[in-house]
Amino acid sequence: MKELAKISTIALTHLNNAEYTSFGSRFINLALSLGAEELGVEAADLTQYNDLLTKLNDLVAQSRASVETLKMIEIDNERNQLGQYIIMNVRKQTDFSTEAIAQAATALYVVLKPYVGFYRLPKQQKTATINGMLTDLMKEENAPHVTTLGLTAVVEQLQLTNAQYTVLTDQRAATRAASAGDNSTSLRAEMDALYEYITSVASAKNIITPTESTSSFIATLNTIILEVKTSYNQRMAQTKSQSSSGSSSEGDSNSDSTDDTANQYPIE
Repeated sequence: MKELAKISTIALTHLNNAEYTSFGSRFINLALSLGAEELGVEAADLTQYNDLLTKLNDLVAQSRASVETLKMIEIDNERNQLGQYIIMNVRKQTDFSTEAIAQAATALYVVLKPYVGFYRLPKQQKTATINGMLTDLMKEENAPHVTTLGLTAVVEQLQLTNAQYTVLTDQRAATRAASAGDNSTSLRAEMDALYEYITSVASAKNIITPTESTSSFIATLNTIILEVKTSYNQRMAQTKSQSSSGSSSEGDSNSDSTDDTANQYPIE
């Protein structure tokens, strides 16, 4: 008895919009390259899926190019410059001729040294790191050194700028949720239904009247699905690793280091 090829399962709802649109593009390009007739579906089915994919791509692009994002880039550059100025200024003044200034700079540089290179961190991690640096600078034992070195105004400006970035982050999240949430959910639901229909018909045709095209479709689609699952798991593992690292550095006793969710295939 000949073994029948089957299309691998994948829970598309677990993919984020970027992963979903990437998968959708590869799927529809494969289907279009073989043709509707070869797969046993109508050309209109493939056209409709492709049109929905275009709309979803546009929606994702719009959410990325938000007003908040453009402002966040500006604010991020400003806080980078302020933070670097503070660190470089303190380091420079460790060799100052006036003893009081040199002593203040030396003491403060010990505090700031762990924050050197903070501007290279991912944006949200950078926000938390700057908050940590500000907390250290404003401690009772360090605040006088900040004053001695004439950095009080710069520190206050960094505090304001970092707070602005946090506000913009929250605003962008709300904007994206409001503008893209319902629309993307609706589009993806339609695409899911079409995907299920197209793959079901193609599978049925491969059973009843198998051809080189239907076999190629299933084999290639299964390869795409495997690659998407692998990429998804890598993203989840990275997210888990970053989360664990953050919790560990903050001494979060609620973190569960034995969680192996990232090692599983939740999108089967």
